[in-house]
Amino acid sequence: MDILGGLEVLGRYKRLGEEVGRGRLEEVSRCIKPFAYPEDTRDLVAIDGSHTFVLHLAGLWLALIRVGALHYEFRGDYRMRELYSEESIAAVSLHEEFVKEQDGLYRAILERGRRQGNLHTYMVGEFRRLAELRMAGRLAEKLSNTIIALDGPLATPPLEEFSSTMESAMEACQKNGNTLVGVSKDSNTHSLDSLFSDGELLARLENGDGLFYLPVTPKKAEPLCLHGEVYFARLYPGAKRWFRVDIGVPRGEPEGVFPQLASYARSTLCPGYPYPLLEAHRYAVEVRRMEEVYDRILTDLGPRYGITPEEILRGRTDAEGGSKALFHRDLDLLSR
Repeated sequence: MDILGGLEVLGRYKRLGEEVGRGRLEEVSRCIKPFAYPEDTRDLVAIDGSHTFVLHLAGLWLALIRVGALHYEFRGDYRMRELYSEESIAAVSLHEEFVKEQDGLYRAILERGRRQGNLHTYMVGEFRRLAELRMAGRLAEKLSNTIIALDGPLATPPLEEFSSTMESAMEACQKNGNTLVGVSKDSNTHSLDSLFSDGELLARLENGDGLFYLPVTPKKAEPLCLHGEVYFARLYPGAKRWFRVDIGVPRGEPEGVFPQLASYARSTLCPGYPYPLLEAHRYAVEVRRMEEVYDRILTDLGPRYGITPEEILRGRTDAEGGSKALFHRDLDLLSR
């Protein structure tokens, strides 16, 4: 098939999707609920995490995990009141002797990860997700009357440590009057029974310039445990983009949650997406841009543990399991 053939197939399925989608849009439109901005807006804490591999040597990966929680208030504009941050090192290996030394959680994540590609990346991603949940739990205990917003859905793998951590965070939110939500950047699911993804279908809705939310019943695409009610929401007037929002606490009260969340989604940098989550993402991913810091720490401290500068060099440039930099960077590292 050449490019023209590929476009012909794409066009045919697009037309088919539009034919089926018209009926679905009519059904969806009848379920949409309008809402308005609130008179007073509560504080919001946005939580996101990221990781970077800093060394790969002797079949073992070291990754640095950073989780940031940015506490914002809205008084006509967005002001950050406080930054909470946590960094930790995760070590991942398939060595039998190493695995024996790890706890049951490590081995459970390892077994689930064997069905995934890039096992080491999957495992560190799960450790990062757990760190985000733990941060949410600590802040839920500390704060009151605050929105705690996690990046991504409120879904966990079917492992006790994840489920119990999520449930503890939800209980603390309930006790202290906090709201717990998860906001997904992408809506590539098919819960609305269309050839188009949920995000693509909702972008075709014509609902004027208001704010709306839509309750949905998600389809179970993988063995994840869902902790909350699932909605799609247009949090900026007239925006074409809808975001999936999971509400863990409080249940059954979306009309009280979405006005608050929309107050934080007014920035023209990311209309419809809570601005504090954008800043939390920016803060978290900075961990990937600290190359010189890692180089200095590893080359200074590695020899104390019997790791030579040459081994550090090799482990740094192959930290992701593949070539990470050009040769001139390697020479710069050796010349320090």
